[in-house]
Amino acid sequence: MAKENKNLTDNIGRSAIGAIGSAVAGQVTGIAANTTAGFTHLHTIQARKPKKIRDGSILQQIDMIKDKLNPFKKTKVKKSYLSDKAEKAFNNEIRNQAKKYNTKIYDSDTAKPAKRYGQKGSKYQFQSESGKSGTGLKQARQTNKKMRQMAKRIPAGFIPSIKVPKILPTHKVAPYYRNSKRKLNNSGVFVNKKYRGVAPEVVLHELGHAKYYQKASAAKALATRAGMPLAFGASLGQAFTKKDSKAEKALSVVANFGMAPQLIDEGHANLHAYKSVKKVVKKNKLNPKYLKGSLKSLGAAYGTYASLAAMPIVTNYVAKKQKGKEI
Repeated sequence: MAKENKNLTDNIGRSAIGAIGSAVAGQVTGIAANTTAGFTHLHTIQARKPKKIRDGSILQQIDMIKDKLNPFKKTKVKKSYLSDKAEKAFNNEIRNQAKKYNTKIYDSDTAKPAKRYGQKGSKYQFQSESGKSGTGLKQARQTNKKMRQMAKRIPAGFIPSIKVPKILPTHKVAPYYRNSKRKLNNSGVFVNKKYRGVAPEVVLHELGHAKYYQKASAAKALATRAGMPLAFGASLGQAFTKKDSKAEKALSVVANFGMAPQLIDEGHANLHAYKSVKKVVKKNKLNPKYLKGSLKSLGAAYGTYASLAAMPIVTNYVAKKQKGKEI
């Protein structure tokens, strides 16, 4: 092959081949790591027994009857992960934090407030439906329906409230106003029934996001959400630049560190959850297993985000290495 054709950046076609190849490498690596971390987290949660497991089957009910009839020979009836004392203590902490960070906790499947944490009111509304009419009301209802459907697909998550910058108008023209607090939408923590029953640290993690977004500026919030597409886009774009050029170096920085804001956000939420669990365990003299269990599940959950961050990093690395290769 001629010398002028050796570099994949000699023309768009060759650059496209490099971009596709590096993207595949990044995706395969990231998905494999993400699947492993996700399975570890899910297995950790599923291994915990909810309170109803004790009478969840006929065989277990028979074992319980045997225990009552013969107190001298106890059968091994599986106990729930959370004791009554622990459940009450964690529920109180979660209830207090929801109030402190001005967000409600909803059931992922129904979008209704979680009674376990003393939450009251109507279904979650991403956009407030009160005080509207005509097209505005119809659009708000459609948007709320879509957001509720989205919440059903996740075991736990947080939807932040977005505030209108002060430079924008807050009256007359929608959607640049919603209420006196300049909010475009309402925040909410979503957790399914399974997680609420055995994983209080997951709920506290989501409340950690609520705490972060209370203090975060609009720029920080945007950087957190836009990090992944920016990083991945930069890693692909880097394949179209010349080796060791300024453009290559600039795009490499974005690719390698674009997801840093989201990783920091998730780290803050994890740290908040761990500290909250530690406080509850110490204050109520609970079994240390709750602290150890939290470390295991939160660590695995963080691994899912770290694996996503690896996608643009690996893509960027392969895109740089393929330059100068013959095709």
